[in-house]
Amino acid sequence: MDPQIEAQIAEQRLREQDYHAWASAQPRSGARSYAAAPLAGAHQHDRQGLNPAHRPRVPAVCAAVPAGHAECGVAALGRCIDCARPFCLSHQGNASDGGTFTNLCSTCLLQRVQAVAATRQQVRDQAVAPAAARAQQARNDLDAAKKRIRDIAQRLVAAGSPGLAPRFRVVGQKQTIPGWTKWRDVTERMSPAWQVGEFEWVVHHAARCGTFECDAYDQNVDRTTFVLPSGEIVAQAPASYGFGGAPRELADLKAWQDVAAAFEALAARLDHR
Repeated sequence: MDPQIEAQIAEQRLREQDYHAWASAQPRSGARSYAAAPLAGAHQHDRQGLNPAHRPRVPAVCAAVPAGHAECGVAALGRCIDCARPFCLSHQGNASDGGTFTNLCSTCLLQRVQAVAATRQQVRDQAVAPAAARAQQARNDLDAAKKRIRDIAQRLVAAGSPGLAPRFRVVGQKQTIPGWTKWRDVTERMSPAWQVGEFEWVVHHAARCGTFECDAYDQNVDRTTFVLPSGEIVAQAPASYGFGGAPRELADLKAWQDVAAAFEALAARLDHR
């Protein structure tokens, strides 16, 4: 046979293989099929147009095998737009909704998914970083306010605890004279402390079913605030018979900083006595 004619026949066979491989990768009835867009800046291996003669030739053997795996050896049905390797049905990119990609192998699709996930994580990190930095700065400021209070308390104790006064808590009431309607509070003595003023506290109210409030709740309330010789902050305890709630902690960083400033001002006045 004439070599020129033999070459033409071989070329025609290659074109027929290209066409069948391309046609087998087209959407099937009832199946979802997608064509991936080329990556920005990447060489587009998948040419435009539907003419099989103008599409890249697809070898008969799949080469889209992950590194370190044995060769596939199965007939290919398409060529990947990212890596230009032919792929078979087993190594075709499968979408998360059950569809398939006609021009992506499974390895390159996984790389695209991972790249998108990494970009999204980077965007989230960039959005979270400023908030995390602010939160860390708030913690640092809170620690500084607490240390400032402890240092002042230690200095006053070393100076003989000037201005330290006892605290009292109301534990009940009794009539001044039996049979009279006038009542007075009954108090108990508590450990001494420095009174620095009224500041906002988070106060917890326990559930009291059978009264007008059945569910436990918290609320911010101004309470008389004291500093103990240890540097601990405490609020005026409510009357044992009342419904004033139990103070838990100062409401926020500003309250801590205000207590530290008030305590420092009190210590300055005590130093000049």
